[in-house]
Amino acid sequence: MNAYATSKAAVFMFGDCLRAELDQAGVGLTTVCPGVIDTNIVHTTRFDIPAAKREQAEARRAQLEKAFSRRRYGPDKVANAIVSAVKKNKPIRPVAPEAHIVYGVAHLLPQVMRSAARGKVV
Repeated sequence: MNAYATSKAAVFMFGDCLRAELDQAGVGLTTVCPGVIDTNIVHTTRFDIPAAKREQAEARRAQLEKAFSRRRYGPDKVANAIVSAVKKNKPIRPVAPEAHIVYGVAHLLPQVMRSAARGKVV
């Protein structure tokens, strides 16, 4: 999770800085935080696991694919949110419900996010 979280934070900060720089030229920039979206990411993810656990991994993959599709939060919802945010020149656009929650908690209660990352409840 460290590399994943660090890359997300880097993109987020890069967007903030680039938005500030481009503002003088009248150019907007929106950082999109989609959340869990029903794409083929689960299907195409490669698991690096021992052969003995492959059957369990494939069963878990099937469960996740089913859960993602049940949510009905597909790329079309993200695309519509992006178009709307760009038209309104919004700096940040969370899309799915969990993206709104994580964004809100991270900014209002950052210690909660740090504690969650360490696996501790505040």
